[in-house]
Amino acid sequence: MNKLYLLIISSLPVLFSCTSQNKGSTVKEIPILNDTVDTRVEVYDSTGQVRNIFHQKKGLKHGPETQFYSNNIEKQKGSWFEGHKIGWFEYYEENEKLQVKRQYVQPNGNFTGQEQVSHLNQVIRFNRQGDTVKSGSFYYTLFTTGDTIKNGSRYAFKLVLSAPMFKNAWLVLCSFDETETPGAICDTFLMENFQIAKSPREYRLGQNIIEGLILNFESFKDSTGQTRQRTARIYFVDRFFVVD
Repeated sequence: MNKLYLLIISSLPVLFSCTSQNKGSTVKEIPILNDTVDTRVEVYDSTGQVRNIFHQKKGLKHGPETQFYSNNIEKQKGSWFEGHKIGWFEYYEENEKLQVKRQYVQPNGNFTGQEQVSHLNQVIRFNRQGDTVKSGSFYYTLFTTGDTIKNGSRYAFKLVLSAPMFKNAWLVLCSFDETETPGAICDTFLMENFQIAKSPREYRLGQNIIEGLILNFESFKDSTGQTRQRTARIYFVDRFFVVD
């Protein structure tokens, strides 16, 4: 019976955490057995306070990460995909107020070959009351007729893709109301010289939201001679108010 018990124990996978010291901080690596990640990493400062928790897959950051101030208040949080930031990263002040949101996107929704890159798509800054004080992107510039117009006046915007990754661009445009509900029609337009000027077909009193998607793309032949396409998706939001 004892031999059988030892045989069963020896056949089980061995899981143990690894702890190391690095410049006053302590790093603990905890193995995880699932298909998504293989390690949880916890970083502690010299006082024993946790400062960072993230996950890894084959040595690369993969999955959620949260950083902390010394008082255990969240400093920033977001998610990674195979070593690349992806989605929204949120940054907080020590009083727990949301300060900045940064959105990272990647071509074609995955990372393969030469497309292994993610880029910063949008940056939104907030004041201490939680209101948006600045919203923009490093990849496009948005020019408008103003934040507020009179009912019956024309509203227009010009969108310029200031840092194209590839050779061509389309704009997919939908109109949203104040409840973030999309309109019935979405239109697609070719952006000439990476820019386009448009006016909404209709609007309503109060806040109007225009949400769009820029598809920056190019076609190329791979090593086998097959035609493929690289596409970077860049999102933008524009808001304007209509008053009597």
